[in-house]
Amino acid sequence: MASYEDKGPKPTTRVQKVALVIAHVCAVLSIILVSRWANGTGEGFLGGLDWGDKNLVFNYHPVLMVSAFVFSFTEALLVYRTFPFSKRVNKAIHLGFQTLAVILASIGLRVREE
Repeated sequence: MASYEDKGPKPTTRVQKVALVIAHVCAVLSIILVSRWANGTGEGFLGGLDWGDKNLVFNYHPVLMVSAFVFSFTEALLVYRTFPFSKRVNKAIHLGFQTLAVILASIGLRVREE
């Protein structure tokens, strides 16, 4: 009998698969839209991204926060249903996404102070 650690992900229903695809698409789309908003110039846009310009450094804040909390946390939560690996591997991937989220959020908070 295989141990709990050796089991792969639970089988997903059709509705869960559709929900997974929608969640992944929404997470990626949110990063694309916020990046476009922050990097765009003109009416309604933030004016660009530039680490060297103190007026534009803050524009990284929404991009990094959305990347951390919407994308990385979403992927970390869904890794157990998305990736067909063993529980041990999925836990490592989950940890990687959570760590990435903390790093991105920390940088996002730091650029807010600049």
